Amino acid sequence: MERPVDVDPAWMKRVEDVASRLESSPVELAYRLVRASDTKLINMASGNPDPEIVPVKELSEIAMEVLSALGYEALVYPDAGGLEELRKEIRLYMAREGVSIPRDYDIVVTSGAQHAFRLLSEVLGSGRGDVHVICESPTFVETLAPLKLRSEVHGIPFESGRLDLDAMEDTLRALGPGRALIYLIPTCHNPMGVTMDEEDRRRVLELASEYEALVIEDEPYRAFSDSQPPALVTMDEERRVIYVSTLSKVLAPGLRIGWVAAPAEVAGVLTKLENYDITTSTLTQHVALEAFRSGLVDSTASELRDHYRNKRRVLEESLSEHMPPSVAWEPGGCGLFKLITARGFDAEQQLAEAIRRGVIYVPARKFFVPEGEEGSMRLSLGPPTPDEIAEGVRVLSELISERTGA
Repeated sequence: MERPVDVDPAWMKRVEDVASRLESSPVELAYRLVRASDTKLINMASGNPDPEIVPVKELSEIAMEVLSALGYEALVYPDAGGLEELRKEIRLYMAREGVSIPRDYDIVVTSGAQHAFRLLSEVLGSGRGDVHVICESPTFVETLAPLKLRSEVHGIPFESGRLDLDAMEDTLRALGPGRALIYLIPTCHNPMGVTMDEEDRRRVLELASEYEALVIEDEPYRAFSDSQPPALVTMDEERRVIYVSTLSKVLAPGLRIGWVAAPAEVAGVLTKLENYDITTSTLTQHVALEAFRSGLVDSTASELRDHYRNKRRVLEESLSEHMPPSVAWEPGGCGLFKLITARGFDAEQQLAEAIRRGVIYVPARKFFVPEGEEGSMRLSLGPPTPDEIAEGVRVLSELISERTGA
């Protein structure tokens, strides 16, 4: 058998440089463990929406209607930047959700929000050291990953559920004007579940203006919120905010429909870059278009508010009833997730034991910048039923109490 030829060392050095900046996702690890499990787990790890609320039947009918009406045209390569009719419907939908996209902004359809962030990282993060990303700590680890590949990242902590904007100002001042990109999940934060109030949003925009920073507003959970402060992009008067959203949480993640709303000149560059990989699907764009036109998106968004409010109530009550005093969390909130922190507990080390007992969560240490406490866990409200949420919390509380002596 011939010995394989080694890759040229010069090229391997480039590969290893990139590899050194790639991190394994704790979310993807949890997904793999769920798929590999021989027994049914109470899945408090997955970011998928509740299967009870995903309109599978309606989406199946729309898909068949699209294929019947368009035939071959539904299966061709996609238009750069997305179908024009879909972009118009997205703008209208955003307006119905209280998000007024400026007239001189264009919308670029992407293959989910994650694709949007990869494109933005290439456009805005020209090289490590040139651009610094300021983000909440904790934040969503998988969105942050592509930004970290091309930028230095600075985490801003929460204090009693509010982002420490004084610390943000100190960081901006230290970096100097024109060097920072502020990445925020201001509504139904992942993983905290908190929503930034209007006063703090206004101050973020003031800081961005003073220090010549851009802001990326990540809003996949706006439809989950009962009280929706104005979006940053709506409040912005200086074209500093780039807005990202998706149908993954409102409708279905497998459609891979996301979008970026950005100043026309930025959107134009994103469109050219998006056309390099052609990852968006013509078929699912047409399905999304008809889901908007038929009212399916709006009706599902309206239904999910009550649906997840009830599940969050069950989670809050179960945490209060079962968790020992060593476990902390922010009460209330909205969205799909809740972050809890158990003092003296190693969430990564104990994950295998939790799975053995029938529950899985996402260890959340890597959601922090820099990495946070070992006892941090993200709990999902998506797949588990209310009864499973209550049982999952009970099982986790027993495990935490046993391991910490609480």
